[in-house]
Amino acid sequence: MGREEGKITTNVDFLIAGNDNPRILTYGLKKIGLNYPDSAVYLYDWGYRKQYLEDFRRSNSRLEVIEWPRANVTSFMYNKILCIQDYYNSGHKNKLTYMDTDIIVCQNFSEVFNGEWDIGAIWRPDYTEYFDTEQWLNAGTIFFNDSIPDNVKRFIELWKARCEKWEKKGWWLDQVELVRIFAESDHRFREGFESTAIIKNGNSAIRIRTFPWHTYNFYPGVGYKKPRTSHNVKIIHLKSRKRKELFNLLPTVLVDVWFWSFGRKIFGPLCDVIYRGILNAAKTKDLLNRKYLKIRFDQDSEIYYWKVTAIRKRPLYDFAFFRANEILKILYELNGFEGLNYGQRVVDIGSGPCGGVLDILDAKEKWVVEPGFAEFKKNNIWMSKSLGLTVRETTAEDMSDIPKDYFDSVFAINSIDHGDDICCCFDNVHRILKSAGQFFLHVHCRKPEELNLLHRQSFTEDELRKMLEKSGFEIYKYRFYEEDPLSSTYNTFISICRKV
Repeated sequence: MGREEGKITTNVDFLIAGNDNPRILTYGLKKIGLNYPDSAVYLYDWGYRKQYLEDFRRSNSRLEVIEWPRANVTSFMYNKILCIQDYYNSGHKNKLTYMDTDIIVCQNFSEVFNGEWDIGAIWRPDYTEYFDTEQWLNAGTIFFNDSIPDNVKRFIELWKARCEKWEKKGWWLDQVELVRIFAESDHRFREGFESTAIIKNGNSAIRIRTFPWHTYNFYPGVGYKKPRTSHNVKIIHLKSRKRKELFNLLPTVLVDVWFWSFGRKIFGPLCDVIYRGILNAAKTKDLLNRKYLKIRFDQDSEIYYWKVTAIRKRPLYDFAFFRANEILKILYELNGFEGLNYGQRVVDIGSGPCGGVLDILDAKEKWVVEPGFAEFKKNNIWMSKSLGLTVRETTAEDMSDIPKDYFDSVFAINSIDHGDDICCCFDNVHRILKSAGQFFLHVHCRKPEELNLLHRQSFTEDELRKMLEKSGFEIYKYRFYEEDPLSSTYNTFISICRKV
């Protein structure tokens, strides 16, 4: 975020519980370490795979993993309360921040622990819509102060007892009961803002506090106002959502899974040798430049990738929604959390089968440029039919049927480098953008030895900047990553450009 992180610390522990969102959690653990290098982090593991646990430990050296099989109870939400109770039963007495696995700490937030209170909860961004359903607070992040440890334990016991009364431990029981307990306090909270109140529990007075969502529960999605200041966001919560569609798995995908898990170790190097031999032998690229063969290579590789992704990260729609959230979060951070202002007409180039970032944008017109559209439908992995998209089955190098000066924003996320002429792609993006329209670009800067059928070009950060400027773009926000923040090992260039 352009500031020195990790300088302000306080004696606060972090507790995380779950078995999902491994990519977000890997990044989240790293950010905790940057902002709180001396804080202990406890992960209650409900069943992560070994490879993910290794990634977690590399991301935060202070991490302690506690095995806690989710099968012990029937409800995700109820299990969370048991993990928090176990932390305190283990003798810990520090300040504590509980977080779900889809939360990112952007800045040190130690100021929340100032004052006299015991339990702190955060408003939902959409709290006005949820008063009738008793979910106007969000239980994804909860603060526990250390001034009166017994009060914290009493609250957890009360919260747990309330949830135990449910005959069927439903999905949101922890959040509903948290809100009910807060609602029984002696104070009417100022909606959406910081307020303090008292809960009577026998002879005890448990002090509770609410915190504003735009600082401590910010969701970089649609329909929410941007933060009041550029440095105000301290905790990001990447919300999950209901699945719109079910993904029908194909029997042939089982072969792909075997290949991805085992066979590629044997055949992968051989395929690379053959492919590099073809490139070296056909220096003029005559073979690969034949349109039919080039598109055929691209489509087969893309279909293979998405079919394997559907098995390894199912459901496919949830995986794609995470990527869209993560992309938007990165762009928000790159832009100083000032808001993206993507406008009402947007297009995603190379969106894949799930609509790219378009699902989480509230633009009136959403277009995709996707050369693999027919193949995705044929293989039953086109997931975007309910998004109201206008589809152009073409490449970024051939967008002649797309109106000139039409779009407010263009997104190209890990797609532009799939073609053969990136300068032509940039020229076409410039043509279809309105004056002062924005171009959000994410592209891998692969080394020559990292090229493959889908990624046939190698360029540096400096080369990309010069090509963008030559095509008529002003680069006003950009960052070069040695590793892709979307969890790839490639050098990555991410920028926000403006048409001039």
